[in-house]
Amino acid sequence: MHDLSFEPAIPILAGKLGSAYGCLAAANLAPICAEALPLLQNSEPLGRMIGLQVLYENANQQSVELALPLLNDPVPGVRQEAAATLRALTDEPFTAEQFTEWNAWWARNKTHFVVLLHPEELPPRFHHRLANGPHISSPTQ
Repeated sequence: MHDLSFEPAIPILAGKLGSAYGCLAAANLAPICAEALPLLQNSEPLGRMIGLQVLYENANQQSVELALPLLNDPVPGVRQEAAATLRALTDEPFTAEQFTEWNAWWARNKTHFVVLLHPEELPPRFHHRLANGPHISSPTQ
């Protein structure tokens, strides 16, 4: 997987987050998940990867639910990042290629699942960014 530098794209992608608040009630999502949703559905792979990082940084049960569809992403790097994020959220050993196993595990466990973070599963780039705090800022900053 390539080590991408997120910083130049953050202000552009962060500007798109405003639309998330309009769908909060309809989507019935926690606020941070609603903010991540436009990123997870972004046409750019980098946007989807940043969305996965937002889910991890604000981990809750919905983080797993929202990360699962990215295991089917057309970009291999996004699929790998989704699997790493899921492993870090769940401590389950499945790979990006084990979409069926992930979904079967989630179907069995989602009603009683509790997030326990496992940062050792994340790529090194995540560790650096987590150590330096949140990186989504408004376009005016």
